[in-house]
Amino acid sequence: MADDLLSAKSLLRLAIDLQNFCESTDSKDLNKNILSIKFKILFLIQEYGKVSPSTLVEELKIAKSNIALFCKQLLIKQYIVSKPDEFDHRIIYYCLTKKGEKYVCNFLNLLDKHICQTFEENKLKTIDKNIKSINETFSKNRSK
Repeated sequence: MADDLLSAKSLLRLAIDLQNFCESTDSKDLNKNILSIKFKILFLIQEYGKVSPSTLVEELKIAKSNIALFCKQLLIKQYIVSKPDEFDHRIIYYCLTKKGEKYVCNFLNLLDKHICQTFEENKLKTIDKNIKSINETFSKNRSK
């Protein structure tokens, strides 16, 4: 029976190890923010360029009302702006401001520095290759 749970245990171990790695940097600011919902929202907005609330709900698997609350806080901090769709003004999209872009890039640079300081070059190539493979596998499964 224990062997039946190998994939589940491996996936959970990976999630825990990744979180611990991300939170083990010298930057206390990075540690408490990198895996927060707000940062995930900012990261997804950066990835998409502009993103609708429904896309954030789908990506993060949290209630639309919670997305609205987090985005309102990000709007107040001026990390994002909301823009109406050019054809249907009932639809809105969130986009990063320059301040938001700088915020995301700062954290990504800190995390990248932490990764590069932790692993040697040949390990980094292996990690990158495997991460891309894992991301592709989960991405294909998500789109079904």
